Amino acid sequence: MTKYCILLFFLLSSLASAQTLFDEEQVHTVYISIAPEYLSFMYRNPGADTTFKADFCYTDGNTKDTLKNIGLSLRGNTSRGAAKKSFKVSFNEYAVGQRYRGIKKYNLLGSHNDPTQIRQKLFYHCWAAFGMPERRASFVKLFINGKYYGLYTQIEEFDKDWCERAFGNNGGNLYKCRYPADLQYLGTAQESYKAIKHSSTERAYDLKTNETADNYSDLVNLCKVLNLPAGPEFDSQIQKAVNVPGVLKALALEVMSGHWDDYAYNKNNYYLYQNTKTSKFEFLTYDADNTFGVDWLGVDWAKKDVTNWLPKSPEKRPLVSKLLASNDFNQMYLRYLDTIGRYVLHPDTIFPYITTIHNLIKPHLVNDPYYPLDYGYSMNSFSDGLVKKVDGHTPYGIFPFISNRISNMKSQTSGLLIATNRSPHFKIYPNPFQDFIRVETDYDGTGYLCISNVYGQIIRRHEIVFSEKTAVSLQGLASGVYEVYCLDQHGKCLESVRMLKN
Repeated sequence: MTKYCILLFFLLSSLASAQTLFDEEQVHTVYISIAPEYLSFMYRNPGADTTFKADFCYTDGNTKDTLKNIGLSLRGNTSRGAAKKSFKVSFNEYAVGQRYRGIKKYNLLGSHNDPTQIRQKLFYHCWAAFGMPERRASFVKLFINGKYYGLYTQIEEFDKDWCERAFGNNGGNLYKCRYPADLQYLGTAQESYKAIKHSSTERAYDLKTNETADNYSDLVNLCKVLNLPAGPEFDSQIQKAVNVPGVLKALALEVMSGHWDDYAYNKNNYYLYQNTKTSKFEFLTYDADNTFGVDWLGVDWAKKDVTNWLPKSPEKRPLVSKLLASNDFNQMYLRYLDTIGRYVLHPDTIFPYITTIHNLIKPHLVNDPYYPLDYGYSMNSFSDGLVKKVDGHTPYGIFPFISNRISNMKSQTSGLLIATNRSPHFKIYPNPFQDFIRVETDYDGTGYLCISNVYGQIIRRHEIVFSEKTAVSLQGLASGVYEVYCLDQHGKCLESVRMLKN
């Protein structure tokens, strides 16, 4: 089959320099200088949420930038106890308004439990490839006080700057939601939701913007809608409260990548942003390291039923369970699973990408002093991690996990996906296409060919005269997955098909 390349629907940064910061084709270098006593404190007290003043230097081989007085702290949960720790860099911690290449904060992830070191990057590559708002990530070599600390994944923070770029606004409430944030309705009192703790110092629904106002009324309203019984009223109200396609797309990608440490399975690791343009919540997946076969619960995630992902009763996940109880929303979810299997995770699509980044980072992992410390990983582990089991929590290589996951998804959903608006008298090709598509039909008349993006928004509309063969130019259309519709002159859908633009 044709080897697809579906780096699609990337929401481009307005700052070209920020794109350079997240260069997928090179491994750049980060140097951090910090007082030795501060660094020692962090390693002796990994549970402390203390930020220390440090200096930051970044070089891509051609330019070398230095910023004084940045903030450095440890990040993560269980990873804080690892030998190879992860860090948060805050460029504006001690210099108000300071940014580096358009970035206010970002993370340096050690990926200590991943022998391949690529799972987090791979997940967000697929996230963007599936048309979700891009969260940029790339690889760097990290030096602290002149010592090589190893290969790291640098990944931008979900914050106001990110929301502005992704949604065109940043004034809404942004909640970082962690265990046990299940979105159950607890009544109208905001304090009931604020009182749920992720840790002794952090709320499970942790408001990251508009902290002074500390107004949780939007979250309370969402949970109130989620408390409605499944049915037409719920279907109507939930579409006013959340970006339903975005939720179901995130769920489908989590399920297909085996991301069990998520909202749906583990009531953990997601953000909610109240988009002020739409007044709807956007759903954002977070902390995707336990993916593509990683398991800590004794579950085979390649075989886990995609139609039965939720944990057993009495656990409740109303945002997912209520959506999937709706026939229309359930069909939407099944179509997203099918699209991911056909395009985003298809071996012809994703295996070459995985191999490319594997080869890119290999030379920089050889001398990583922290890579072997937590699980005894070696360069053999690094290579084996793509093709076979490495240890107890990585029972799959990434390649066989993806192949098995797609195969199991197809068998689990066989006969469930209902074809809509399909006619035996239309043929739309080629798929994938480049600058033109052709329509062959025995339908005689005028009508329209429409192209919609993954959010269902019509972005191209061509008036055409249907004939035995009709060619339509789609030059200038970005690479990605689209829904293509043939409509008659009254707007009735005669045919629809999902297609890939190379």
